[in-house]
Formats: sequence, C-alpha cells, structure tokens
Amino acid sequence: MNALSQAQVIRVLNHVEAIWSNPIRVMQHRRDALIIGALIHGLRTIEVTRLKRQDLDADSNTLRFQTAKGGAMHTINVAATWTAAATDCWKEYQLKHGDRRLLFTSRNGKQLDTTAVWVLTTRICRQLLNVNASPHMFRHSAAMICYQQCKDPAVVMDLLGHKNLRHTIRYLATLIPVPSKSTIDILRATGHGLHVYEPEPPGARRA
Repeated sequence: MNALSQAQVIRVLNHVEAIWSNPIRVMQHRRDALIIGALIHGLRTIEVTRLKRQDLDADSNTLRFQTAKGGAMHTINVAATWTAAATDCWKEYQLKHGDRRLLFTSRNGKQLDTTAVWVLTTRICRQLLNVNASPHMFRHSAAMICYQQCKDPAVVMDLLGHKNLRHTIRYLATLIPVPSKSTIDILRATGHGLHVYEPEPPGARRA
C-alpha cells in the first residue's frame, strides 16, 4: 500500500485535530497531533523536524519552509486551529528551554528525531486504522487526494513543492495502481508526451 484512502486520512485528521484544538490536553499530545497534521499536509518527515518558529505566519495561517530536496522555499496553507495550537506548543517549550528557533522539539528541547516521527505515525495508524503506515504515506495520500479532486498535476506539483511537472507526473503514475483511461489521457496530455504505463486488457496478446 503506497497511500491511504481519503476516508482513512479524514479519520486520522479528525482525530488529531480534536487533540490539537483542545487546550486541556497534555501539550506533548497536542504536539504529536500537530506533527501528524503537518504530515497530512504533505510535508516530508525531515521537513517537519526542521520547522522553525519563523516559518509559521499566524496572520495568514501559512507555513513557509525550506524543502528537503532542492532547498527551495515552499508555502502551504494550514488551519487556524493548527496555527494557534502550534504557537501554544512553541511557547510552552520556550518557557522550559529558553529561546529557540525550532517550532517542534523533543521533551528536552532538542530537535526531533525522524525515528520518533516514524514511531508516532505507526502508532496512530495502527490505533485508528489497523494498518502499518510510514510518515511518507501521508505525502503520497496528499498527492493522490489532491489529484483526484482537481485532476491537474500542476496543482499537485505546487502542493508537494516539486520543481517541475514531469517529476510530479512520474510521482502520480507510481501511485495510481490501475489508471483509468481518462487518467492516462490527462497525464499524457500534461506530461508533454511522457509515457505512462497503461495495463493491457484481459486476454490481450503481445505482438
């Protein structure tokens, strides 16, 4: 399984949003929920661990961060509740560990380890969905859901922070298990002739 279904993602999102939006919850639990929320938005694991306080714009509810591949700056929209909770989380850890640049840290104020994010993701997905999922599967899911809704690879490219459309089309082609004819036509049309695998009909003979 390369990606979670839209229903599965929504279930996880509803669960973690209920946690990060609740000021009574333990801050560590709210931080964990915020991390899952960032992954659902399509961020890579390493990008989540490197997020800085200055990357978060509370006025516009956006995250502007440096991508892990290529180092380009990329901006995404986030929910107002996510922004408020992330700010609360940062303030609490700031009081414990002094001024710091990172948006999320471990309990002792150090940069989060990617392994910790992996463990967190696995635990949440087993608990809610009874499946084994890696953090990157949320990125795959974000790409698939976005494409299913808009049918425009350029929009997916912008969401993922890719530099060129060809890379996004190859990315989507690996995630679509059995592409429909309309999907294949769209990918080819926007891919400037890029080959997309089209499964043969049952019983077809090879030349």
